[in-house]
Amino acid sequence: MRHPWKFDWMGKHIAVAPSSDLFPGVSGSGTGVAFYTSEHFPERYRDRHLIADWTNNCIFLYTPKWDGALQVPAETKRKIVDGGVTRAGDLGYKGEKGRALFRPTDIEIGPDGALYIAGWGSVYGTSYVPKDKWTPEENAKYQGRVFRLMHKESPLVPRAKWDTAKRRKDVETWSFEELMEDLESNVHVWRVHAQDELVRRGDAVWNDLVVAIQSGGLSETQATWAIWAIGHIDKARGHGHAQMEKFASGDWLTLKEALDAAHGHKHKADGSREPSGSGADPVADAALERYKLNIRIQATRILGENEVAAAAPLLIKLLTDNEPRIRAAAMGSLDRIGWGEHSVAILDAVSYETDRVAYYTNWQVMRRQLPEAKRRELLEDERLGVRRMAALGLMEEGVRDLQRRAGEFLGGGVAAGGDPSKSLTLSASEVNFRESTRVRLAAATPGDIHYTLDGSEPTAKSAKAKGELTVSEDATVKAAAFKGGRRVSGVETLTLHKITDSEWRDRLFVPRIRGQGSANSYRAELEGLQRGTLVYADRNYTFTEIPEALAGATHIRTHNDDKSSTELEFLRFEINLPATLYLAYDGRTTPPKPLIEGMEKTDMVVRMSNGEKFPVYRRSLEAGEVVLGGNKVGGRGGESMYQVFLTKAGNSKTEVAAAVAMLPKANLKHGEEIFFGRGTCFACHHVHGKGVVLGPDLVGIHKRQDLNYVIKSILEPD
Repeated sequence: MRHPWKFDWMGKHIAVAPSSDLFPGVSGSGTGVAFYTSEHFPERYRDRHLIADWTNNCIFLYTPKWDGALQVPAETKRKIVDGGVTRAGDLGYKGEKGRALFRPTDIEIGPDGALYIAGWGSVYGTSYVPKDKWTPEENAKYQGRVFRLMHKESPLVPRAKWDTAKRRKDVETWSFEELMEDLESNVHVWRVHAQDELVRRGDAVWNDLVVAIQSGGLSETQATWAIWAIGHIDKARGHGHAQMEKFASGDWLTLKEALDAAHGHKHKADGSREPSGSGADPVADAALERYKLNIRIQATRILGENEVAAAAPLLIKLLTDNEPRIRAAAMGSLDRIGWGEHSVAILDAVSYETDRVAYYTNWQVMRRQLPEAKRRELLEDERLGVRRMAALGLMEEGVRDLQRRAGEFLGGGVAAGGDPSKSLTLSASEVNFRESTRVRLAAATPGDIHYTLDGSEPTAKSAKAKGELTVSEDATVKAAAFKGGRRVSGVETLTLHKITDSEWRDRLFVPRIRGQGSANSYRAELEGLQRGTLVYADRNYTFTEIPEALAGATHIRTHNDDKSSTELEFLRFEINLPATLYLAYDGRTTPPKPLIEGMEKTDMVVRMSNGEKFPVYRRSLEAGEVVLGGNKVGGRGGESMYQVFLTKAGNSKTEVAAAVAMLPKANLKHGEEIFFGRGTCFACHHVHGKGVVLGPDLVGIHKRQDLNYVIKSILEPD
């Protein structure tokens, strides 16, 4: 993706729009999305997204859940139609002497509940073919089709149920109930026509729509289209918006809640029901809360769409609502209405926002609502969240000075992890350790730090930190600051790994990094060097060219602010195995002799996103302590700090034939450790229920490809 100053196609960096991972991944092409609610497919397919993927010849089933205001996968996406099981991807549909492959370009759900899939054919686009070369095989390439997908376990929705008598009448003659029925249809045009007719009738159906919503008996689709019909009527007829404000605030009861209240059950200020003890139905209560939340979100958006200036105080109040989706919707509406004289109150409300999407919305809206001069003033604001919002907006607009100082406002962890409220820091004496490591926890905001060690989300009831703790096993530390039982910081994560004996014998580790200047905070990124990774820990430059010999090397990420270091012994670290050290030095000058003593200059260079290129020097090392001088040891040197890379001695590129010959001696346990550990293969591939479906699914790969193909793909990935 293109961004003014940050490369991050995964949407994880705080400066980049969050990614919901709705589509199957970078190797696919989402060419159609439908949300299935019909009764034809069994229950396990309902209330889920169906996603067409032209590239991978398939239809994915996607189960969503909400992570704050961001929709993410609740489970691994899986294929319900796969035209690519064989290499040809042929479903058996023949076109004369050729064949039309299953290549979905769009999908729709029919009134019978079947999935209708438009197929493009077997080629991307079209090209001119002379008449004398237009063979049956050529013709077959362009034979698109419409496929109908039905489920063999259940019948289609009977025609009599959806092709009723009203279809043969003018929509203006339909009853209110007949129009409401179409608001939940899977056929989009039927929903549109029904809503248009309700809006045309205006005042005559306004009360009926309010009563229908308050009944609590509508489906989510019906309720959404119904409340937007009310919004359109309010705007067209010049109504007041008191009812819409009540919907947004939650200050209303459904029919069920009204009956509960009559029988003594209590409800909270936002309209949600308090537990009622014996006889309560938690499933029904949860469904009712989801129903009301959807109404609140839609009403909040409608107030902005209709530019209801009088609703600004309510919308500002909603910026501190417990539900992140309400907060994000409220800020979106304030953007349409305009901040006007409310900017101070709005900044007060959002200064401690912790949700990723809501925070991104906030600072993007700030860009439009506050002039540059005012946002520059806010760079000195005492509130960390406000300073970051102002800085992010100015950096996105191309303010180079702030882009260079990004670390000052964002910090490394908050930038990479996308945490908008990072006022908590976690650090460890060693992330990879042999016996134990010390973890330090510090918060810049008032409150107590609570943490977990098993990767679960911390709560105010989790273990309370007292500044430092010792960890002696693998752990995923998650911590957050709490005040008065409410979380006032983002959740910070630190993954710690206890090195096994086999790893220590086989894998290169770099413990005990220390030295002068910022060197005590340097960290080794094990086997992670590649194009697109950060060059420095205190800058946002990325590598744009990495020599093949250095791809996957361990990178000790230095600080560019240490470029003026002159110490003879500036940086110290240890290595557990013999290794080759590579030092990349500013190509605009000659490196100091004491720094490169014993090294040879190679013909390799690394290039960076700021336009600089660094020649690479090399020397062999034995296991033990390594000492390097400062960037300007002796008083002179480059204007950018050097970079340090390490590879295990004896590493050489494996050939396919050599890999095949070694297979009889393969250690499956060792391979599993690499796949799910240091090799990070699981970050893109899925096997036996573990991993991420980003690259091709590896289940059954031996049935689709031969051994040489698999090995070559590992050694020479595309």
